[in-house]
Amino acid sequence: MTDAVFGAIAFVVALFLSIIAGALMGALVGLIVGWFFSGAISNTLIGFGVNTGTFQMWEFGALLGFVAGFFRSNVSVTKQ
Repeated sequence: MTDAVFGAIAFVVALFLSIIAGALMGALVGLIVGWFFSGAISNTLIGFGVNTGTFQMWEFGALLGFVAGFFRSNVSVTKQ
């Protein structure tokens, strides 16, 4: 296996693991935030038209963490 193929596979595996880690961290943060602000968040989502009948805060956090896993900042440094 060439270095390019190995690098591509390593990149895909790292990307997959970072997205899964983002979902897990989002679920944890959603759980903790839900302990304190669940009423305010539920009322805000209802105001936007989201049915929050059986929706838990950890599920909302996991959803946001998963979606945010696809958006990474691109930091570039240029030498002057």
